[in-house]
Amino acid sequence: MRSIIAVFVALGLLVEGPLSLGTDSQSRPASSSVQVKRIAVMPFFKGIAGYNATEMLDSPASRSCFDYENISNNAVRIISRYVREALTDYHGTRVVRFRDSKKVYEQMGKDRSRDTPRFLAQKLGKELKASHVMIGTVWRYRERIGGSYGVERPASVAFAVYLIDVASGKLLWTKNFEETQRSLSENLLSAPTFLKRRGRWLSAMELTEHGIEEIFARYPF
Repeated sequence: MRSIIAVFVALGLLVEGPLSLGTDSQSRPASSSVQVKRIAVMPFFKGIAGYNATEMLDSPASRSCFDYENISNNAVRIISRYVREALTDYHGTRVVRFRDSKKVYEQMGKDRSRDTPRFLAQKLGKELKASHVMIGTVWRYRERIGGSYGVERPASVAFAVYLIDVASGKLLWTKNFEETQRSLSENLLSAPTFLKRRGRWLSAMELTEHGIEEIFARYPF
């Protein structure tokens, strides 16, 4: 049994992380070159306008909405809040409370047929006197059907985050997470992850937490 697990772990090293959505620039700025004085999380959008980050940020916000059956308003709130909590681990009290960001965002004048996510992020940042705003998109949030040790349909989650410099509008960093949980028999290469999760089928919320941890393990600031 131990030898089988060792093989699984070795194979697991070959598994790639989530695909990159791309950035305005291929180079990632050094963490020392970015001073995060105050940062806010803007409520996430439902859907995605394109896998290219520039296209996503510069398309009208109305293009980022689809598949409402698989994306509830509660899912958007959950992921937005988790992202805010993850940022707090890095920036402490410099992170604006999410309820404050949400309130200001909802009160802002918006034209979703024209305003882009990048524009709205800058506008929100200026309203909150923030140097940076993190925005994101959720294009899948599907709950499992079944329990922790047996499902008819597994949970499936997909979202992306984008860090915007308020003054310049520049995209500084982006990462995405996309996973539909699979059993060990479906994909032997997932053995390390499967064992780490104790052979359990995760809820959509638990899968989201895993995704947030994975994304912010690569946060450079």
